[in-house]
Amino acid sequence: MPPGPKPSPPGGATSGTPPPSTSTALASPPPPTRSSPAMKRPSPASSPASSPPIGAPATASASPLVTSTTVDAWLRSSALDNLEELDFCDNRIYGPVMLQPPPPPGSIFRFSSCLRVATVSQCYLPDGIAQSLPFPQLNKLALQQVSISEGSLHSMITGCPVLECLLLNKSFGFCCVRINSASLRSIGVGAQYNQEVTSLVELIIEDAPCLERFLYLR
Repeated sequence: MPPGPKPSPPGGATSGTPPPSTSTALASPPPPTRSSPAMKRPSPASSPASSPPIGAPATASASPLVTSTTVDAWLRSSALDNLEELDFCDNRIYGPVMLQPPPPPGSIFRFSSCLRVATVSQCYLPDGIAQSLPFPQLNKLALQQVSISEGSLHSMITGCPVLECLLLNKSFGFCCVRINSASLRSIGVGAQYNQEVTSLVELIIEDAPCLERFLYLR
């Protein structure tokens, strides 16, 4: 009886040809090299968006200008009643320090009785407001590039009976700061070196029994 046909190898391979290697079929592609597209950086012309030049406002072409009236209305919202932490910065100011920056919206002072943390930057604090408002619960206060008179600054610190952390960074309008606080634990100061404005030259700690840390910021 003549021999029957030989069974075909698995996988449909012809006789004499080894089946494909499983390890070869599942192997990952070789890692990209410096010349592969995955490693190439797009040229400036092909980039979808280039970064703005240093010093230019980041939102100049991205969103409409938010006016102080809009911010004032937003801060008066009842949803913000009993606000405990505030970080206000008038970031419309660019370049050198303005000799007279604009004041913040009056509505930020409605939180004086409940604020615990406040950071105010790049604005002017008028004497009539800074000297009249108490901050009974304020624990941390930072004034950065703020124009404020010496009398207003002292009144503001005195009006914070539980203040523990005070930061005065590049603020101006005063040349001397006297510290009299039974609660302050940390003070940080950084002078404003613009010769066109009155800036800090003397810090006197008269009475601060709880003071633990003093930082001078270059």
